[in-house]
Amino acid sequence: MGPELTRGRWLVTAVDKAVPIHAADNIALLSAASGVTNALYQAGRVQTALRIAQEYLRLQTSQAASPLSTLNRMESPRRSFACVCLTQSITIAVEGDSLTIPISLIRNITGPTRERYASRGRTFGAWRDRRSATIELLDGSRYNSVTLKNERLDVLTLLGLQRIDVTMPNVKIHGHVVEDLAALRLQLELALEGHSDEIIDAIGPMSLGRYFQLSA
Repeated sequence: MGPELTRGRWLVTAVDKAVPIHAADNIALLSAASGVTNALYQAGRVQTALRIAQEYLRLQTSQAASPLSTLNRMESPRRSFACVCLTQSITIAVEGDSLTIPISLIRNITGPTRERYASRGRTFGAWRDRRSATIELLDGSRYNSVTLKNERLDVLTLLGLQRIDVTMPNVKIHGHVVEDLAALRLQLELALEGHSDEIIDAIGPMSLGRYFQLSA
């Protein structure tokens, strides 16, 4: 028999209320978990952040209309993995405007693709601007082939910290959710039970309370 949920002591902090882990949905759980992971990383506790992230990065995921700030998958010709994005925002230049976009509003980012063109009866391939990327937001709006002022995203993976250049050809990073919601709830509650002292020592109880709370 596999492990069961602990005593149900942990709640997920939502916008207007705290919800028991066993009643929270996929996005709420991943938002809170990745929020804690990012806070630990910002506090310089990379190993603790990695221990928390590993609890859900190893679970099977599927693509969803979810923000990159929760959980995402990076794909390139040479790499493919689930990851937690540690970069808070990206800045783009488009049609004379400079826009800063929080990662929490982005659904996916796609690097340049190879375009085909014909000349004198022969077909050739050429890359679009290598510093460009296409960005889709959660509301469906798109920014096509825009120039990124910060081209690299820092992400946390099962192997530790990695850096993604999203303007490289054929790179894609898109929001994902965990397929087995029960397993996600279990792993997060076990992670909190096992590492709560480390987390509180690193970021303090008030910061932890932005994401998870102990029930009264």
